[in-house]
Amino acid sequence: MRAGYHEAVKSLIPFALAAAWLVACSSPAPEHQPPDAAQLDPIQRMASLTQLEGEVRVKRAGAPEWLAASEGMQLAINDKVRTLRNSFATIRFEEGGVMRLEPESLVAVTDLAVERRNQVRRSTFTLMQGRVEAELDALTQEGSEFKIKTPSAQAAVVRREVSFQ
Repeated sequence: MRAGYHEAVKSLIPFALAAAWLVACSSPAPEHQPPDAAQLDPIQRMASLTQLEGEVRVKRAGAPEWLAASEGMQLAINDKVRTLRNSFATIRFEEGGVMRLEPESLVAVTDLAVERRNQVRRSTFTLMQGRVEAELDALTQEGSEFKIKTPSAQAAVVRREVSFQ
């Protein structure tokens, strides 16, 4: 009986291998995994305050109070800068260029980022009150943009200079 049993098992081996091969071939191929979120998240950039004249205040994102601004103070997304009467401030960007706030102006940093995958730079500010003038280095990376928004309008820089109030 043992010899017959072993012969029967041996005869089933090719069928078992063929079945395993069919199952393996019919399973869907593993899909291409998208990059993880950290690879897609834009890199946050910074801007800094320079050339302060008079009373200039900064309100940090989520903070309830306004702070006295200082030379070299770093600005990040959702920070706000306010110039009081007879006061001026300049925001200097990492990649070059500046934006000057005139007296009695209020500006929010809306976006400062660079896309990891294509190095496109985005800079967006919301002018809530007053007047700003910006002079930028050329936007060399295709798709990069610099925008100034107001509650009712938006200006995008195509060349190098913009004035908005």
